[in-house]
Formats: sequence, structure tokens, C-alpha cells
Amino acid sequence: LKACQDTEDGVEWSMQVNYLAPFLLTDLLIPSLQATQSASRVVHVTCPEMASADIDITDLEGKEKRCNPQKQYSNAKMATLVSGLELEQRFRGGGYKGITSNVINPEAVETLFHTKDAPPKKKSRSFMPGRIVGQMLSGAISRFTPSTKRAPEHGAYGMYHVATSPALANVGGRLFSDTWGNFVGCGNQPAEDCGRVFKLPKAANDYDLRSDLEWWRRSVTDDRNE
Repeated sequence: LKACQDTEDGVEWSMQVNYLAPFLLTDLLIPSLQATQSASRVVHVTCPEMASADIDITDLEGKEKRCNPQKQYSNAKMATLVSGLELEQRFRGGGYKGITSNVINPEAVETLFHTKDAPPKKKSRSFMPGRIVGQMLSGAISRFTPSTKRAPEHGAYGMYHVATSPALANVGGRLFSDTWGNFVGCGNQPAEDCGRVFKLPKAANDYDLRSDLEWWRRSVTDDRNE
């Protein structure tokens, strides 16, 4: 867990790994997508934590203020959403025929993300009864938490759907999550609207087009400096 530490490039770890690196990779792959002269899709993966984002566009890495690891992760995932939607606008405005950009939120998935490489717990100095109660509560919570998350296969299916569904062949600039409806067979809605999130997270609505453009410029600047 290296959030709020700098990478070898001098960039805050969480923002580089979760946002700037995929941003750069996508940018480098676009010429290849164009060269195929066939339909291509860019699928960006975000998560529920993006709703907690509080981004200062002038300080994407959180270096001007006290860096908070959880907030940096949330900010990186919100950046993924905003840049994914902005990329679709650039595809349409730049004449990139056959390439679309969408965002998928697979929701919370049961993985080792929150436990892998976790720092060792400090030894408790509480009295024995308090320690026993704490261990009992911790055990109960750990047993309950996985049941609230989705299986990895479920999360992967959402990404696969957005990347391959014939109904989304020419659809771009949308956020999808099956908490808003089934991806397939969603009643009277058009097939391309199945699982579409019509109401973006509040934090995403705080950024207008001018902010998106500034965000994009700063992202490109950071990547070129790496």
C-alpha cells in the first residue's frame, strides 16, 4: 500500500497506477486502434469509491494539501470516469470512426485488494476482556464483509459485456453498472440502455467541459514528464 508515496517518476503512487498509467497506455494505443480500420472499444474501469472523490484539478497528486490514501484512490477512480467520457467526445470531434469509449463500474468485488501487502497490525494494549471483544467483532465483520461483495466472475462479466455486446457496437460516452438494471433483458428499455447509469455520481457533475479540458491537459503533461 504505497498511496501518498512517490513513484520513481516522482508522481503520487495511487494516481499514477490507477489513472495516469492507464491514461498513457490508452493514448499510446489509439493510433493502433485507428490503423485496424475496424470497430474498437475502449473500456475504462472505475469503482464505487469514485463517489467520495474531492479533486482539485490544480493538484491531481494531492501534494499541495495533506495527502489522504483513500481520497487519492477515490480521486483516481473519478478521474477515470471523467476522462473516459471526455475521450468519447474527442473521438466524435476528431473524426475517429469506429472507436468508442465507455466506463464500467463493476461495484465492490471480492479480491485481495484490501488485504494484499497490508501493513502489520499494531499490538493491542487493551485489557484482556476488551481484546477478546475486539477480536470477536473483527471476526464477525470479516466474515460478513465478503458476502456484500461480488464474485470476481461477476465483476469480469460487466467488463466483458461493455467490451463485446453487439448492442453497444456504436455506443459511447456512457457509464454502466448492473445495479441500475440488467445488462441483458432490461424490460422495455432499448438494449443499449441496459445497465446504463443515467445519473452520474454527484462529484462527476461538479466538472464542466472547461474543467474536463484542463484535466486532460494536466494528465497529458504529467504523462509526458514521466
